[in-house]
Amino acid sequence: MKAIAITRFSDDKQKGGTSTEVQSQACRRYCAEHDFDVIGELNFESQSAKASNTERVRKLLEFCKKYRNRADVLVVYKLDRFARDVALHYYLKSELLKLNIGLHSATEPIDDSPAGKLTENMLAAIAQFDNDQKAERVGSAMKNKCEHGIWPWKAPLGYKNVRDVNGKADTAAIDEEMAPHIRNIFNWYGIGQMGVVEISNAMQKHVFTHKKGKHKGKRIRFSPQTIHTILTNKFYIGILDVKSWNEQFDGSHKPLIDVKTWEACQARINPLPEIKMTRKRINPDFPLKDNLWCGHCNRKMTAAWTQGKMQKFAYYYCTHSDCSNPGQKAIGKNQFENEFFDYLNMLQPEPELKQSIHDRLLVRYQQRKDEFETDASRQRKQVDALEKQKQNLVSALANGADKDDILPAINKIKQDIALVKLSLNESHTGEFEMDLMLTYADKFFSRMALLWSDAPLQQKVQLQRVLFPEGIVYSHNEGFSNTKLRPYISLMWETKQSPSINVTPSGFEPEIFRMRT
Repeated sequence: MKAIAITRFSDDKQKGGTSTEVQSQACRRYCAEHDFDVIGELNFESQSAKASNTERVRKLLEFCKKYRNRADVLVVYKLDRFARDVALHYYLKSELLKLNIGLHSATEPIDDSPAGKLTENMLAAIAQFDNDQKAERVGSAMKNKCEHGIWPWKAPLGYKNVRDVNGKADTAAIDEEMAPHIRNIFNWYGIGQMGVVEISNAMQKHVFTHKKGKHKGKRIRFSPQTIHTILTNKFYIGILDVKSWNEQFDGSHKPLIDVKTWEACQARINPLPEIKMTRKRINPDFPLKDNLWCGHCNRKMTAAWTQGKMQKFAYYYCTHSDCSNPGQKAIGKNQFENEFFDYLNMLQPEPELKQSIHDRLLVRYQQRKDEFETDASRQRKQVDALEKQKQNLVSALANGADKDDILPAINKIKQDIALVKLSLNESHTGEFEMDLMLTYADKFFSRMALLWSDAPLQQKVQLQRVLFPEGIVYSHNEGFSNTKLRPYISLMWETKQSPSINVTPSGFEPEIFRMRT
């Protein structure tokens, strides 16, 4: 039989232990013991199971495809050298099956016997568990470094990475050669002397090269994108901004830029008009102004303070002169917001109505669960049928059928079984806590008027947007109404109107809330 082999080690620390040389020797020794003729070998140097994962998988499969119809087995030193993720392990193995290439481990007892399959499953799971633990430990160590003000990744331009006596990341030091140019970038942009493209052109006149890493010796290109990245990196003012964690930490390194220069640059990158517009839209004195519509002319209403003879008065009002509102267009702030408070109270469902809705929702939820169970039952029957077909083929093979005809069919059925089982596993997600969700909804909707009244401005506005996604409508003599409520509230209203309705309403308009006649 013909064999190909792959080896991989994560970093230079493994040399002499499980380096590619050691792994290659073990794989070749295994092939010699099993009378396999090695016709190809692929080595992955200094790559972890996660680093460049897509590229590594692509190269591995391309390598195996070169030996299609020539190689019978792929030999690895250990399964965790093949993949450290269970899903990736079986994906790669299924691709090997398409090439009619089996998987062997030079140091572990895996084969197609029940015991061999069990061993393979356990080893693949252990490899993933080991990798997940390492990732968790590395993540915790990196966060610990950040909490102590140390950047554990590659330092940005203008700084140099520093290692302590134990070889661990330490406080970054200023790169005295590059730092003056970084300061110039901020100063030029902050005072408005140059734009990003002009700075890029100016910096291209200088020749800088990478001193370490995979780009060592290559020229640093100050493209407009690079300049923008520099101008928006808070590292230069002493802040460690880890976007993937959505967290910031105080850095222990020395800032290159003062806060005043930084703010001047950000003011150019993020112009102020957008901030002013946001401030105007959400006025702390008028929380209902956010998305308020006139029920007469179907245009936006506004709110403002007006100056009286002795004092100022706050009003909500429609500004459009051609509005069909037959009465007053301005309503006092206190009266207006009190009416909205009463409107929220009116939306609160009665206890018996809530219970009726909850019961129907639970019935529908159970129906959906039953539908999933039906699909799962169908898939299990499909697996049983495929297993029966496979067993018939195995029996035919044992009775002298042509091996070249039977084995491809068996492999195809095994692949079909794996796909159905994968679909079956994916359909069994965690149980949805429907009772817990409904209990929370009860507490929320029974107190939503008080919640709105006591909430700070931002939460008031957020609650209004959640309850009334298309805005709040107000009409003189009719008060508040809304053409579209959130589904849960719509369901309560529709059930109140017609107790026999289904729990999946298409939408309706509640009765108009009347405060004045």
